Amino acid sequence: MNYIEMVKKAEQDRFQALINQDYVAFQNFCDPALTYVHSSARVDTLQSYMDKLENQFYIYQTIDYKIENVVEYSDSLLVFGVFEASLLLQGAPMQLKNRTLSVWNKTTDAVKLFAYQPTPIK
Repeated sequence: MNYIEMVKKAEQDRFQALINQDYVAFQNFCDPALTYVHSSARVDTLQSYMDKLENQFYIYQTIDYKIENVVEYSDSLLVFGVFEASLLLQGAPMQLKNRTLSVWNKTTDAVKLFAYQPTPIK
């Protein structure tokens, strides 16, 4: 099984799910123990992030995501990328430009997002 190709597709598909507001699809990409750190340094669990998405705290309008490197390490994959997005944050327009690290866990037939850490590009 080619986990590197699998995680590259999963990264693109999870961001497309956010744009489409398909939060069930987004949640299916995530490990139940997800730690989701925001560029503001706020931290969400899977449940708290899902609550925010479903209550339209975040509404993603566009996402441009480029993977720079994928490192396979034991039962995990580390994905380094650049993330740019336009969104509404509590109804107010916002632009993001971040370097990102996503940690994905391998399963027998899939990958699951375990941790996400963006750092703003200034």
